[in-house]
Amino acid sequence: MASRNLERLASIDAQLRLLVPSKVSEDDTLVEYDALLLDRFLDILQDLHGEDLRKTVQECYELSAEYEAKHDPQKLEELGDVLTSLDPGDSIAVTKSFSYMLNLANLAEEVQIAYRRRNKLKKGDFADENNATTESDIKETLKRLVVQLKKSPEEVFDALKNQTVDLVFTAHPTQSVRRSLIQKHGRIQDCLAQLYAKDITPDDKQELDEALQREIRAAFRTDEIQRTPPTPQDEMRAGMSYFHETIWKGVPKFLRRVDTALKNIGINERVPYNAPLIQFSSWMGGDRDGNPRVTPEVTRDVCLLARMMAANLYYSQIEDLMFELSMWRCSDELRVRAEELHRSSSRDAKHYIEFWKQVPPNEPYRVILGDLRDKLYQTRQRSHQMLSNGISDIPEEATFTNVEQFLEPLELCYRSLCSCGDRPIADGTLLDFLRQVSTFGFALVKLDIRQESGRHTDVLDAITRHLEIGSYKEWSEDRRQEWLLSELSSQRPLFGPDLPQTDEIADVLNTFHVIAELPADSFGAYIISMATAPSDVLAVELLQRECHVKQPLRVVPLFEKLADLDAAPAALARLFSIDWYRNRINGKQEVMIGYSDSGKDAGRFSAAWQLYKAQEELIKVAKEYGVKLTMFHGRGGTVGRGGGPTHLAILSQPPDTIHGSLRVTVQGEVIEQSFGEEHLCFRTLQRFTAATLEHGMHPPNAPKPEWRALMDEMAIVAMEEYRSIVFRDPRFVEYFRLATPEMEYSRMNIGSRPAKRKPSEGIESLRAIPWIFAWTQTRFHLPVWLGFGAAFKHVIEKDIRNLHMLQEMYNEWPFFRVTIDLVEMVFAKGDPGIAALYDKLLVSEDLWSFGDRLRSDYEETKKLLLQVAGHKDLLEGDPYLKQRLRLRDPYITTLNVFFGFKLLPNGNMILHDSKSNFVRHSFDSPTDTLLVGQSLRAGAVSKLVSRASEKDKANGPYSLVAKQLSLYYASKNSPKATPLLHIRARHLYLADRSLAQVNLDSGPETDEGYPYDVTLKYVVANKMKRSGRRAHITPAQMKGTVTPTAKCLAGAVTSGSARTASAWRARRPAGFWAGARAAHRARFASCRSGDFSSYKAYWGGPFPEQVHGGRSADEGGGQRGQVQQGVQVHGLFLQPRDFSVLDRLRAQDTDQEVSVSFPIPRNKSYKRAKMKIGAGIVSLTNGKLMVSGQCVLSDLHDNISLTPVVSNDDVLCDGAFIGVKSDHKGSLRVFPVGKLLGLRFMSLYRFKMWWMTQWMGTCGCDIPFETQFLLVEVRNTLCLDNARTGSDGLDKPEMYTVFLPLLEGDFRAVLQGNKQNEMVICLESGDPSVDTFDGSHLVFAASGSNPFDVVTYAVKAVEKYQKTFCHLERKKIPDTINWFGWCTWDAFYADVTEEGLKLGLESFKKGGIAPKFLIIDDGWQSVAMDPTGIESKAEDTANFADRLVDIKENHKFRKHPKEGHAEKELGCGLQRIIAEIKEQYGLKFVYVWHAIAGYWGGVKPNAPAMECYEANLVDPVSSPGVQANGVCNVLKSIMTNRVGLVKPEKAYDFYNDLHSYLASNGVDGVKVDAQTILETLGKGHGGRVNLARKYHEALEASIAHNFSDNDIISCMSHNTDSLYSGKKTAIMRASDDFFPRDPASHTIHVASVAYNSTFIGEFMQPDWDMFHSQHPLAEYHGAARAVGGCAIYVSDKPECHDSNLLKKLSLPDGSILRARLPGRPTRDCLFSDPARDKKSLLKIWNLNSFSGVIGVFNCQGAGWCRVTKKPLIHDEHVVTITGSITAKDVDYLPRVADDGWNGDTVVYSHRGGEVVYLPKNSSYSIALGPREYEVFTVVPVKSLSNGAKFAPIGLLEMFNSGGAISDLKYELDEPITISMRVRGCSMFGAYSLAQPKRILVESREVPFEYRQRSGLVTFALEVPDEDLYLWSIIIKF
Repeated sequence: MASRNLERLASIDAQLRLLVPSKVSEDDTLVEYDALLLDRFLDILQDLHGEDLRKTVQECYELSAEYEAKHDPQKLEELGDVLTSLDPGDSIAVTKSFSYMLNLANLAEEVQIAYRRRNKLKKGDFADENNATTESDIKETLKRLVVQLKKSPEEVFDALKNQTVDLVFTAHPTQSVRRSLIQKHGRIQDCLAQLYAKDITPDDKQELDEALQREIRAAFRTDEIQRTPPTPQDEMRAGMSYFHETIWKGVPKFLRRVDTALKNIGINERVPYNAPLIQFSSWMGGDRDGNPRVTPEVTRDVCLLARMMAANLYYSQIEDLMFELSMWRCSDELRVRAEELHRSSSRDAKHYIEFWKQVPPNEPYRVILGDLRDKLYQTRQRSHQMLSNGISDIPEEATFTNVEQFLEPLELCYRSLCSCGDRPIADGTLLDFLRQVSTFGFALVKLDIRQESGRHTDVLDAITRHLEIGSYKEWSEDRRQEWLLSELSSQRPLFGPDLPQTDEIADVLNTFHVIAELPADSFGAYIISMATAPSDVLAVELLQRECHVKQPLRVVPLFEKLADLDAAPAALARLFSIDWYRNRINGKQEVMIGYSDSGKDAGRFSAAWQLYKAQEELIKVAKEYGVKLTMFHGRGGTVGRGGGPTHLAILSQPPDTIHGSLRVTVQGEVIEQSFGEEHLCFRTLQRFTAATLEHGMHPPNAPKPEWRALMDEMAIVAMEEYRSIVFRDPRFVEYFRLATPEMEYSRMNIGSRPAKRKPSEGIESLRAIPWIFAWTQTRFHLPVWLGFGAAFKHVIEKDIRNLHMLQEMYNEWPFFRVTIDLVEMVFAKGDPGIAALYDKLLVSEDLWSFGDRLRSDYEETKKLLLQVAGHKDLLEGDPYLKQRLRLRDPYITTLNVFFGFKLLPNGNMILHDSKSNFVRHSFDSPTDTLLVGQSLRAGAVSKLVSRASEKDKANGPYSLVAKQLSLYYASKNSPKATPLLHIRARHLYLADRSLAQVNLDSGPETDEGYPYDVTLKYVVANKMKRSGRRAHITPAQMKGTVTPTAKCLAGAVTSGSARTASAWRARRPAGFWAGARAAHRARFASCRSGDFSSYKAYWGGPFPEQVHGGRSADEGGGQRGQVQQGVQVHGLFLQPRDFSVLDRLRAQDTDQEVSVSFPIPRNKSYKRAKMKIGAGIVSLTNGKLMVSGQCVLSDLHDNISLTPVVSNDDVLCDGAFIGVKSDHKGSLRVFPVGKLLGLRFMSLYRFKMWWMTQWMGTCGCDIPFETQFLLVEVRNTLCLDNARTGSDGLDKPEMYTVFLPLLEGDFRAVLQGNKQNEMVICLESGDPSVDTFDGSHLVFAASGSNPFDVVTYAVKAVEKYQKTFCHLERKKIPDTINWFGWCTWDAFYADVTEEGLKLGLESFKKGGIAPKFLIIDDGWQSVAMDPTGIESKAEDTANFADRLVDIKENHKFRKHPKEGHAEKELGCGLQRIIAEIKEQYGLKFVYVWHAIAGYWGGVKPNAPAMECYEANLVDPVSSPGVQANGVCNVLKSIMTNRVGLVKPEKAYDFYNDLHSYLASNGVDGVKVDAQTILETLGKGHGGRVNLARKYHEALEASIAHNFSDNDIISCMSHNTDSLYSGKKTAIMRASDDFFPRDPASHTIHVASVAYNSTFIGEFMQPDWDMFHSQHPLAEYHGAARAVGGCAIYVSDKPECHDSNLLKKLSLPDGSILRARLPGRPTRDCLFSDPARDKKSLLKIWNLNSFSGVIGVFNCQGAGWCRVTKKPLIHDEHVVTITGSITAKDVDYLPRVADDGWNGDTVVYSHRGGEVVYLPKNSSYSIALGPREYEVFTVVPVKSLSNGAKFAPIGLLEMFNSGGAISDLKYELDEPITISMRVRGCSMFGAYSLAQPKRILVESREVPFEYRQRSGLVTFALEVPDEDLYLWSIIIKF
């Protein structure tokens, strides 16, 4: 070696140029970059370690290069001699030098790639790039799709903006480079790139060269090894650093490039900022599969840390935005907001660097952004405090709690800039910021949770064993599913705090508790690894529910091993066949497929083919069940783990498997390769986006059948070859562990996860990462290629033609080509000579032959693979990669040799004995030598897991404390023990986390039941008194000194001198807890058999029902609800977490006991009781409007007056009129009343002149203009008799106050708010000459504890006072409401004809549907437009400029189909048409449409037929409130063309002439539209109120004269002018139209009707409007109408009917099962916003004769936008919303229940088909996806004399099942008989605890089915021969 000429190697530059003698391309500067970096490094090495060491490095490099040139093994021996001759210190320095030189080569490559990329962009030349294996350009992709593939630009744009790529960062231990080095490497790249810039000056070059040398030296002197294992938090911080450094700015930069690419294809529209084009998720801190270091606490920390990082990123950028948006011009909307904020923020903020003084009001954008900055600052600080301390002193309301709050002001700024002509500014930094906010939210990334399925199995097994119902582990799959589904359908808790928990079980459960605790937007999916069956998924769903996860995570099964992939389609089909699960997922499912484990299990060839087929089959299954399937690809970085070029991997996926939705993992070192630099980030986002788009719009070719057959055959051979060697050859394991460093990987401190899932197992348990990397270290890559050669050889030897087929597959099939090319690339990186050296050095001689065989297989496989690909040399088609690999090989070879020789038995690092047990020696750590060879893979760095030293035994903060307990007592009069009282423990946290002692004493039986005294005893430290006096314990005492003495639960508490009646005392016997568990198991068993009776109180809510004030019941303690001594607590459960309860008791001493006496009610009547409230309940006190002692309005103005209304026997409660004292002058006046603060309200306001909708708020400024109804929730400290009980056990004594603005004289009042949070009365006459008013009765206010009763009372009280209208109860409802109908509007719009009518009715008939009423909508009248009129006819609307010219039908209805016949001969017009269709189609009623003014533009004054009505053209003038809310296009057109108004005195003549003509032609009624137009025409007619009353009086008189059944539908009439002027009209359209083509309108429609019905339902029966039975949301609309109590009619086009849906709404005779009342929101929905708050479901309740019905709807995602004045979808990604129903949701259910009803109900779900027994006060949970619904029939349960229970449900196939039952009688004497009268046909169902003996229909016994488990009895009813026939049904027991 001494003779070697080292002089010629003064620089490695010469050797590099010999290795790569020519450039690959003109812009190839790779060798120059590499040489420069190496020269600088060698100079530094010589400076640090001397010239000799530099020469040694150069010598080693030469030997390695010579080996690579000829592959002479002798050169490896020589290289080994050099390395082994070094002392340990020099060997480390030399090896580290080569490792570092390899890193520098990688950096040079990255700079070269970026340089070439810039050149290509400048030239616009992508010809070679598009064929490269690493490129995919968005610009060229869009161009190719449009130009070559002939896709339209609009089609491309639509696909692009709707696609989603979700990149999931994982902390897989494959990134061993420390973050410190990564940052230094980045700076080296920057210096290198700038050194070769064209415009660099000599000085710049010198400075850059010095900086480059500094960075190279600093990196070389930095320890590459992590000396301590990283925690999951460390991994998360490392992963999140990429967001701060590149991704944060990279996303908007990339999206701008997409915008540019779109412009190049002709799309001048930007990608919407909220388009989900790119999303990010993470497993860091959530992947707990086999990693005990990822604990619940870690997950919580990681989520909080990410939220803090997000807030910090936003905060760091907001000031830049403030600098940019300095403009003063803005929209009115933004200016109003800015002025508000400026007034409320007057202080300077010295903690800011910029803009620390208050921003002046003339910079409105900065004012808005300054407010955002303030909240961001608080948000960041709160997150920091929560992460550091677990608590924060910053209130949550001072921060941003969701991203929508942050987006809204930014959107406002964007809209304002655009409206002011500054769109270029809006599309600058602000648009980038909006895109960042939309992409990252406040979670930065959504955290996925991953857990192995066996861990869930262990938890469920512990639960079932604890319940003594068996071992879940031992159950079959069918039994598991049955049990899981029964529990998911049940409402009872599955387990309590007494569940025995190992550390592993506690870890799983506490993870779910963390998910429940943290904000829902923190999480993404729940991944189940090793999933094999549907029960794996259902188990997670159940555990989420049991741990109270409010927004359950989507559950994603992960199929990894080959057998699991093969069985995956069948498993998914079984899962989708479960109705409960299909309803849960809302048509969307995600499935993850694992590339790593499948490859380790079967080899790369077989795994790749099975993955391909599995995706195809999974997609087929999903399509079969109507589910959109998203594939989640768990790909690693290496080829053996599914890695490879991004765009090729995507484009080679099977057709139809992506569809614009892709999730893929980005693992370990791939994160650095993809996002380490800005240009890498850009390139990565571009590749994923372009490839996903191209795959969706131009799917790859599907394999031919003969290709599939060949692949199947080869896969079998390849798998057999692979498994025969890896799993069945006895030599393999020993060879593997000797020839590779597998045993050392688990001891490296570069990952938080163990190398094996289970340390005790072998290769099967070894994770894929160490399995792959162990072979990578030897350059042999066995897992990648093993099996390919055997497969190729088998099919080629079988038939030589198969070779040609393989070549055809390679050339034409992307999947096969990519698979072959990737293996070819691995062969190019491999070197069997290195593996042979390792064998010689490390493997025992008896295994050498085994290694020789493997290397022979390697060579044969490579030869066959080149033959199939048609290549002579490896990588001949990719010269760039070939060049890069050749440059790296000398470095890698040196490291390989060093590592091999250092593992020699005589080496100085590691020795191994005969048992292959490694012993460390010499070096500081076994990883020192291993990590100096960290860059053995081209372009990557090896990273492996370290084994955990010990398990984390922390249980976390979420331990359940309370136990569930039922107490049983025996009645002296009963021979058996009877459960008289059940008390359920809740979460009670005291000092020692135990519960309080309870003593229950029973008194003698009274008429009301068994009275009990409950004594709650506490032992106070240092106070051991036993005086027995009742006392109050202060919160302070509770907090620090109270120690409960036993584990029981307290019930109700009150003050006073309650007597302790002690007839007998219940004591807890020995062994009580064991007995309680046995009782629990017994109850569980009884429920499985259908007997729920023993669980009714166990499930139930708070008990007792009633508490008497002061005295117990046997002392005659006052009437129910009467307040004594000024204090009463009604049925109140003491919960130590709410000690304010005790403060309200006002006890006087401080002893230890608090006691209360209460009765257990017996035979309580639930019939409606009158609500009596004293006259002073609504009063003025000290400038406040008081209700039940609570302030509703404060700071009342002095001119406000109150006129009480005294109750009498005819009304339910009292109220008062609110008036004003003023000068009583002016036609438009505004009067502030007082401040409304901190109270929830629901208002109904007119968002258009024609219609109302709901709006919720909490203060006066939230009250919209044109509010006609206001319902306020008032908390009351007094407890009323019928106070509602909440879910937490505390009675909820809400009071409800309604405000009704009225008509007074000729004036109309409405409410609105102002900026001072005042409720304001707006008074208006509509005529400037009408300007005098009284003002004493402007608003009526009433209050009570039942909101629906309060509204009814208030309307009736106003009716009695004003006498201008009638309540609905006093009106005749026309019979049409009880029949199914058809309206022509959407079917034909104004083009309706006779032919269309008959065609439509005929198509109904063909479908077996029988409409009984018909509405001929607009289009039949004779109308014309003025010559000077301006036409206003949008698509599918009327021309609002037309006027009525004749009361007779137009020419379309006068012509006769038989030409040549005179009209007089055959008859024509409406008369003939109506007669024919009634006779032919069995119609009972025909209505026609007209506007209240005749037509939209009124009547034509000069038309001959109209002259008699003395009409004049009038200019409509809308009120200021209507104008403020927005003037719609209809009103604009009418105002433009004016209205031809019939003289008011001629109104009756006009209507009577019209209606009498219609009636004479067979018309049965009218729909009168556009009624509120009258309010705009009051000028000159005595004002709007006067005009409206004249017209309505005339209209109703004409209806009474011409249509005997009060046949009129009022439409577009939502103003109080109409409501308070109608005495007869009984049906009113309840909301804006059903708009079939507006996707934003449908949920709005349902919600608006429900809330509007709360008010208008008191005047008229709400009409829900027509809908289309084939509309995508037809079932949603149909269900709503079924619970609405309204007429049901559709507007289908002919031949466009969904008969199956319509048969759920109408019976064969055309009648419908109509509920009795207007459908209204349930009480708990009245003040929530089911359209906007992202958490509430809308529940609508109604009554039938013997049951209730509840419709539940997910209405989230859209609402009326008060800014854009149109329906708006504000949330494209509505999540599943959870909620519950209770019997109390049907507010008047006791009215239809039997006198002896105990509160238990049976609930039947229409879609779910389930029957659930619901004990009193219990609830039924429900989860609904976007635009989903469910309908529940709620039936009171009747207890029969034989102990059985019965509840008739009704027709199960109808939406409103219970509407079929019209009579129900019980005969309880033996034999028990139940008699019913039922209308309709199909399957009838009832609940029965016992099986009936006989069922008779019309005295004939019929067969029936009884399901014992659910108690469901079913039997069929035939189609009756008569209309409205009532079947007589008798059920005998």
